[in-house]
Amino acid sequence: LEQFQQPLIRGAVTGRVARVATGTDCLNVRESPSASATSLGCYRDGVLLFDGGETRIEGATTWVAVTTPDGHDGWASAEFLQRRPG
Repeated sequence: LEQFQQPLIRGAVTGRVARVATGTDCLNVRESPSASATSLGCYRDGVLLFDGGETRIEGATTWVAVTTPDGHDGWASAEFLQRRPG
């Protein structure tokens, strides 16, 4: 995986999506809902992740189950996602 994934339009997206919105950095999608979990990739603002509809609170962080554009299931901090129902 590249260090920073760029937004790329590949077609229409149906269903629930979450848009990465960090402001300045990229958002790590992790294997499990923990800041210490292995990163599956770091995605820049504007990248759309599929929103799995599940959330978990670990410590002070709310995690959202997501699927990356390349099909990997993981978890991302809700603080840096704009979520919209599909």
